[in-house]
Amino acid sequence: TRATNICYNVLDRNVHEKKLGDKVAFYWEGNEPGETTQITYRELLVQVCQFSNVLRKQGIQKGDRVAIYMPMILELVVAMLACARLGALHSIVFAGFSAESLSERILDSSCSLLITTDAFYRGEKLVNLKELADESLEKCREKGFPVRCCIVVKHL
Repeated sequence: TRATNICYNVLDRNVHEKKLGDKVAFYWEGNEPGETTQITYRELLVQVCQFSNVLRKQGIQKGDRVAIYMPMILELVVAMLACARLGALHSIVFAGFSAESLSERILDSSCSLLITTDAFYRGEKLVNLKELADESLEKCREKGFPVRCCIVVKHL
């Protein structure tokens, strides 16, 4: 089923078949002016493979559901593509949503794993995403649905 795996089509084919590994896959701009980076297809493939291995070690496999509660950072793309690589379904939850909204989405999707970040800036405001994620995971436990694992990406 490699031909239908979006991760394979976006990364592996561009790196191995089309020899585009050194080409920029995308450019990223952060919250502050001048806070930018870019990543090549090869670099992205390496990161996605590494993170898919992390997910696999946490027991994630084809058909499992993963909630992703992150700001617009490079690791968000890595997390989405790593899920796709394994055939896991991912539910993206906007980082501006409350702990209650996150828990509702985790419960609605029956997610067994949550990926989030420690914190990020939206304008001048510091948003402690890990704190909101912890609140949400507690709400899920109270409703009888404990999430198996939470992976926290260190962003700040």
